[in-house]
Amino acid sequence: MEQFGAFLDLLLTLSKALIAVTLPVFVGNIGNFLLHYIPPRDLFAIPVFSSLAKTVGLMTGVLVLHASFDPGHYSLEELFLPSSPWNVSFGQFLFEHANPFMFSLFPAASGPHDTPVWRTVLLASVVVLLAVIILLAFRIWPHRPALRAIGTCAGIAALTAWLVVYLVSLTLWSLHVLNFWAFALLGFYYHYRTSRH
Repeated sequence: MEQFGAFLDLLLTLSKALIAVTLPVFVGNIGNFLLHYIPPRDLFAIPVFSSLAKTVGLMTGVLVLHASFDPGHYSLEELFLPSSPWNVSFGQFLFEHANPFMFSLFPAASGPHDTPVWRTVLLASVVVLLAVIILLAFRIWPHRPALRAIGTCAGIAALTAWLVVYLVSLTLWSLHVLNFWAFALLGFYYHYRTSRH
């Protein structure tokens, strides 16, 4: 019975790992599939739009990571401790750390003097790039296709931002869960790569 229980625990752990790893792939594929039906036909023939949208998403993801999680989430000293903020269950990870409805773009309590300069610059860059996307869309297409192009770019940006937050969260949570096994796996991978050359 003990061996069967251990096997079930292993199976459950592997299932959770599979869900955690495949979730961004699944969401990304669904998002790409849907977003290709919204825009004007020639939107993706103009790479500047998807490039700008992904850049906005990347910057937004960084802003969300800074606003949604306190510095303790990124402290290597606390990462492997029992008191680590990443010491959460799989369900908590999915519904809190990976849930876009739990994200915030602005820190909960920050005055004008508490905002880092890099954050202000990044936020201003997001606004400028969004303005460029809107202006280019209305310059290239009529009203309705332009709105569809802008909506698609917004979707790409949102999907990219979620992927950034999710992948960073997944990496830190996985490091906490695996603990020293994470370094053992990295060492094994490094040995595997070097032995091939």
